Formats: sequence, structure tokens, C-alpha cells
Amino acid sequence: MWQVKPASTGKVKEALVTLDSKAYGCGLPSGHLGDEHDGYSFFVLVPKEIGGKKLTAIEDITSQMTGDPVLTAVTEKQHQCWKARDIIAVPIKFVWAHKEIGPSAF
Repeated sequence: MWQVKPASTGKVKEALVTLDSKAYGCGLPSGHLGDEHDGYSFFVLVPKEIGGKKLTAIEDITSQMTGDPVLTAVTEKQHQCWKARDIIAVPIKFVWAHKEIGPSAF
């Protein structure tokens, strides 16, 4: 199960994502660092090799994919494109650090 937690206090610039008890650090896209994006739907792009399956054709999807998951905001069309290329895109809700964050937030 995926969990997303703020990595620090103040404005959240990265998150900690865990899958099967293994943690990965994920940076937030620079265009979505404002409080006005509270509750924005982000996706974690998960290389299928991490999920136990082989990854294909990733280099033309994003230059940030280096083997770790990448937290990013995407459109539904992009999501369908990634699914067609066998890349797992897990939708999540992210709550900014200026609000009280507890287990129920995730």
C-alpha cells in the first residue's frame, strides 16, 4: 500500500512514499508548491520493476524517472498513456503541511 507523508514542516517540497515497507523520497513538481493546491490529485509513477514487473519505454515519459517513484501531477489523458506503456500511476491525495496531518489524511 502506498503512503505519502510530508518530509518536513512548513511548505512541503517533497514527500516520503512507501511501498511494501520500502521508502522512496519524491520531489513535488515546482509548479504545484502553493497552498492553493491543497488536496490536489497527484500521481506516483511507479516503475514496474519496483512493483515486481519489468519496466518498458520509460525514458521518453519523464527525465526524472531514475528507478525511484516520481510524484507528479498529471491529466487523465497522460494517465491513460502511461497505463498503455505499462507504467503504474497511483492516484493519491496530498495534504499540505499547513494543516494538521494525521493517519486519516492518507
